[in-house]
Amino acid sequence: MLTILTAPIFISNPSNQSVNAGANASFSASASGNPTPTHQWQYSANGGGSWSDLSNSSPYSNVTTGTLSITGATAVMNGYQYRCSASNSVQSNVWSSAATLTLTITKANQAITFSSLAAKTYGDANFDLTATASSGLSVSYDSSSQSVATVSGNTITIVGAGSTTITASQGGDSNYNAATSVTQTLTIDKCGQEIAFQPIGDKRTTDSTFAVNVSSTSGLGVQLAIVDGTNVATVSGNQITLSGITGSVTVRASQAGNANYHGATSIDDPFYVALESESNLRRGIANANGGNWIGSHPPTRWEGDGKTTVNEPEADALWTTLGG
Repeated sequence: MLTILTAPIFISNPSNQSVNAGANASFSASASGNPTPTHQWQYSANGGGSWSDLSNSSPYSNVTTGTLSITGATAVMNGYQYRCSASNSVQSNVWSSAATLTLTITKANQAITFSSLAAKTYGDANFDLTATASSGLSVSYDSSSQSVATVSGNTITIVGAGSTTITASQGGDSNYNAATSVTQTLTIDKCGQEIAFQPIGDKRTTDSTFAVNVSSTSGLGVQLAIVDGTNVATVSGNQITLSGITGSVTVRASQAGNANYHGATSIDDPFYVALESESNLRRGIANANGGNWIGSHPPTRWEGDGKTTVNEPEADALWTTLGG
């Protein structure tokens, strides 16, 4: 009986395969020949530039059969090419055509970590936000109230007192789905303020209208009011006008605050308006004693630096002598 030996020849070649990343895939080829050919599958990771034999190790199996099996194709295998070699005693390494594995890579999810924000005070310096995305992609921010705070990049600028919602977002890219946005409330407290009030000092009935030196640390205008001695002096703006009679006056400086500043603690400044002769007497005693006038009109006593005290009879005598 005559036996005809023939070299391997492929009667079917592997086809391109497209699966999702993580799914299974297989490539099949069929070769005829006499003797029956053996098979060996190869792969190329560089578009057919070079080829390597496969072995039966994960994710590959059945590498020496007509059907190559891939279990759980990974993303790195996207674009790999596969071919089969058929060999017998007549001819070795007859190759099938190559087929390509295409993987559909599903985008990964990501999450944002955004910690709560500490309260700030109007006037505080700019500060940076520190939210992160599990993908490593950059996070963007938005402020719901531009009158309270604005955001540029990841830097917060405080605009005014109040509260605003800061939203941290990450829109995703070709590999990651958009993250669920995370919000935090930023509260900006009002700033405190103080009044600086230069003491007015005693005046004479003949003194002209004068300006009061007063200001606030906020830069807001300070309001002046006569709270005692309204018949002795009047105030308009920061100008005080004397009525021409003697008496005690108390001026109150106040600043009620606004949307960004708390009201300041009011300051009262008392002063005395005297006749020319009385004024001279008060100055003389104060200068002599290095102290201040204490008392009312007419004077009852002066108290200095602890060295000299003018008692009530002496005060009456001096008052009478000076025409009080």
